[in-house]
Amino acid sequence: MFNGKFAFLFHHFRWLILSFKYTTISAWPLAVARALNASGFDANQVFDNAGLSLAKLEMSPDSRIAIETMTRLWQIVEIETQLTSFGLKVGAYAYPLHFHSLGLLMISSNTLAQAFEKIPTYYAMVSNSGSIKLQHTPQQLGFTITPLEGVNISALPIDAFFSSLMHHGCLMTGHKRFVKHVALMRDKPVNVEPWEACFGCSVSFNQPENCLWMDRSMLEEASIT
Repeated sequence: MFNGKFAFLFHHFRWLILSFKYTTISAWPLAVARALNASGFDANQVFDNAGLSLAKLEMSPDSRIAIETMTRLWQIVEIETQLTSFGLKVGAYAYPLHFHSLGLLMISSNTLAQAFEKIPTYYAMVSNSGSIKLQHTPQQLGFTITPLEGVNISALPIDAFFSSLMHHGCLMTGHKRFVKHVALMRDKPVNVEPWEACFGCSVSFNQPENCLWMDRSMLEEASIT
């Protein structure tokens, strides 16, 4: 039942995405808005500064936004908050159900391992500005995001997506110990504590790829149903 429904939705979203070039689903800016408001900032003002209408996005949560526009929003968010780590906060406000079909795919999986295995195939529903692959070792699963060549994106959404995966996993496992190491392409910040505190493990910067390394046995044991 799920396979047929998701296949239809995948091809529908694929056609929709191909009508543009590089886009992301409105669930991301809406998560940004929730994080801004929760942190004491005026999300409406920040969105206005980025040339976006938060009210219109809230009325059309299934709409898509050009990556250039979304990158401008992230840049303004970083300026307004004065926090290079703000993407980590956004991850806590990006819930699976807000990502519609991809969220349903994850929730319909039996384990976290199965959920993460599905994301690369359907990630274009969320954003088609990066390439996702999984790396497997006997003990770990590496979830890797690489921006497409020629596509300018902020480092903050990478932080946000990894943070959202970690928070989703925490709901299933009750802890963040399933994350073993995080590698990020972004420049090393002056203070690395926000990243280490968020993921509960060591974080390396200036890396050739963005990768969230997780304990495979914990993911396979974490039942979603």
